[in-house]
Amino acid sequence: MLGFLLLAAFQQGQTPAPAQGLPPSPIAKIEITPAAPSMTARDTMRLRARALDAAGREVPNVTVRFVLASGARFEGRVAADGLVSSGATGRLPISVIASVPGTAPVTERIEVPMLPGAPARVVIDKAPNRLAIGQRVGLTATAYSRDNDPRAGDRIRWSSLNLAVARVNEAGVVTAVGPGKAVIRAGTALAREAGTIR
Repeated sequence: MLGFLLLAAFQQGQTPAPAQGLPPSPIAKIEITPAAPSMTARDTMRLRARALDAAGREVPNVTVRFVLASGARFEGRVAADGLVSSGATGRLPISVIASVPGTAPVTERIEVPMLPGAPARVVIDKAPNRLAIGQRVGLTATAYSRDNDPRAGDRIRWSSLNLAVARVNEAGVVTAVGPGKAVIRAGTALAREAGTIR
């Protein structure tokens, strides 16, 4: 029964408690590379780890394993050798377990942010298609990656293709100044979207 419970905990990404009665590990620190890992959603990345003693020297005869920590869901997975595969945007908790034979294992936990890819398109959110002359309205827009993940923090650039009809400032506030039709564009450095205001 005990073996089954330990196996179930491991399958859920939990790190079993260190064995009782083992001497302390010579490992004082686990150095993980890259030091502040992050990756693009639906990509892969290799994590590496070195076990160091209190003097900063690499400890010999160390076995290192990477496992999903508790709290991991569908965001991605990690192989025992440190290959991370991202499934979606979010944060992937990973436990890095280093052990020397005959001593207690040492565990360090990290989180890998999985971020949207580069902007591929921009969508203007709920834009009106008619304004009265003199009317002003604030527009917003959202940038999306090619995998349709929304991006936060992109600077949206606004422009009007007919300044005699409508003008728009850098904050996305449109002012109708004359009769006719105007195309309002919202974009980033890599993607843009256009909407027509009459």
